[in-house]
Amino acid sequence: MHANILRGDLKMTAESIIPLWNDCLGNSFPLDDRLFHQLSLAGGMDEKAVFVSRYEEEGPVSGVILAKLARREASGTARPAAYISFLFVSPREQGKGIGSQLLEAAEGWCKEKGATSIRLGSDYGHFFPGVPFDDSPQSRATIAFFSQKKYAKQAIEMDLITDLATNSAFGPGSEDDEKMNAAGVRFTLCAPSRRAAVSDFFARSFPGRWEREISEGFSAGLRDEDLALLARTEDDSVIGFARLCCSDSPLLSPGLYWRNLLGPNAAALGPIGIDAAYRGAGLGLSLLRMSLGTLKARGARNTVIDWTDLDRFYAKVGFAPWKRYMEMIKTLEA
Repeated sequence: MHANILRGDLKMTAESIIPLWNDCLGNSFPLDDRLFHQLSLAGGMDEKAVFVSRYEEEGPVSGVILAKLARREASGTARPAAYISFLFVSPREQGKGIGSQLLEAAEGWCKEKGATSIRLGSDYGHFFPGVPFDDSPQSRATIAFFSQKKYAKQAIEMDLITDLATNSAFGPGSEDDEKMNAAGVRFTLCAPSRRAAVSDFFARSFPGRWEREISEGFSAGLRDEDLALLARTEDDSVIGFARLCCSDSPLLSPGLYWRNLLGPNAAALGPIGIDAAYRGAGLGLSLLRMSLGTLKARGARNTVIDWTDLDRFYAKVGFAPWKRYMEMIKTLEA
């Protein structure tokens, strides 16, 4: 029987997508209602298209793909960026060409919208920064599938992990206080009175994705205590940040997407950044250590830093690779 590829609705198909996802990926990337609905609402200004495979119009879903088109810049002149957020097919239906049909439908939609290239993962409100990449036969087959479809391999990104309860590689010390005092800054947490300064900081230092994520995060429930800051002692202006996330945080950060694999009191850190004018003085490492100390004081254990290639840097504070992803991109023909 030939499968039908139909345009779907992300929210309406949740009952079908979540069990199908877990049938395919649940051992490595367990999906639940909370995460799915948080990410299905993320990037509200982006266009999204879901295509599903069904043998009958109202029958069970055997495969699904989510394509996204990032909103244009304010100037309106930038070409839209397209992404495939995820693609998976029921293990019982693989090998029948369904994945190829779904990908063809999504690519066709991206072309119609004017995109000139498509990235796998790394979209705003992403599930993955790239294609999950390990030594399993399934992973090798997935990479081979996309390579055959003319997606070129790029860099490898990683999620890193450590258990803060047993981690002896970090600990805020007197050198951190000395560095901050010399730079005229101090470590603090966000507060309602600091949100304007936070907004100014992101607009000045990290305009674009991080600015948008934090702004929309506050609107979606990001707590002030889940944003660590470096602020100038003189005027309380912000010059650095680190996003924190604990098991009781109302808004999941990417490091806690797969929290069901991490045990009790799991946590996440990232992104993290320092204003360019203050780099080179070791403040980033001090901010990192003090942020980890904050998480440890909250009882955090397994803690993840997501989507990075700076594994050697984070190894200085006891982090080791946990998951890997292959960035892949395809140039679309006119």
